[in-house]
Amino acid sequence: GDPGKAVEYADRALRVRPDAVSLRMLKVQALEQGSRLDEAEALIRQLMARYPDNPVFRGTLMRFLVAHQRQDAAEAELREITARNPADSKAKLELVRFIGATKGVDQARAELEALIERDPADNELTFALIGLLQARGDRAAAEALIRSLLARSGEGRDALRAKGLLAGYALADGDRAGARALVDEILAKDGRDHQAVLLKASMELDEGRLDGAISSLRLVLRDSPDSPRALMLTARAHESQGAPVLAEDYYARAYEAGRADVSYGGAYAEFLMRRGQSARAEKLLAGMLAAHPGSIPVLRLLAQARNNQGNWTGARLAIDEIRRLGG
Repeated sequence: GDPGKAVEYADRALRVRPDAVSLRMLKVQALEQGSRLDEAEALIRQLMARYPDNPVFRGTLMRFLVAHQRQDAAEAELREITARNPADSKAKLELVRFIGATKGVDQARAELEALIERDPADNELTFALIGLLQARGDRAAAEALIRSLLARSGEGRDALRAKGLLAGYALADGDRAGARALVDEILAKDGRDHQAVLLKASMELDEGRLDGAISSLRLVLRDSPDSPRALMLTARAHESQGAPVLAEDYYARAYEAGRADVSYGGAYAEFLMRRGQSARAEKLLAGMLAAHPGSIPVLRLLAQARNNQGNWTGARLAIDEIRRLGG
């Protein structure tokens, strides 16, 4: 419709219902559609001032600024929020995520390290840096940071979380005894610690103790029904029990719950290929590649799915793209 008429309608309605937030948001949209950007921004800021505890309007302003190529202004807003709330870890991490999305991982890491230097006691920032280092494959730096955090965290919640990360490394290294000892330490303090219960279930799966694994996983899923890792491990357990229909249901749910992480979709695609359904796997992987362009793990599985169907040209295209990306 006509943005100008929409603004007039919103103004008339607001004279009758001046406190109607939905009408103000309608007016913002109409002003934006009519390229009256200064007025739209001013109205968003009025809503932020009027409802300072409602994060929705802050998010609206961020989206508005980014949509109109004003990333610097959006970053300045986030910096102002963190300056006003120096103890708010979530605000700091929101700033780091924004910088990562707009300037890249190296800038995000530099920002995170600067924030930690200013507030070394904020363990949430340290855990975020650990996650970033892990995502980049820098295990040595991540593990050093975990051990440093553990040394200063006593026996609290953060110490259990750090021990869980170390247990995961031990398990990945094949040190099952070391992993089990750390998991037992955590569960002795908190029998419902999800990180430890998931590691316990993973070990039970590897040892063929499927009923024990499923029992452990139910504990996690009762508290967090959308935990992608718990869903994926449950899928593995049902597949090992010879229940493919149940297994597929859990693989699909894990994929839906963990779309940001290609490993869950990858596990689902591998399951489909094991079931002789490479065409379905290819369709799934093509969708994942659209969401995660340049993902080498996805491209490898896509090449495999095409190869399974005798599509040598398609498989070669995926392999060539992997080589082009340096994989």
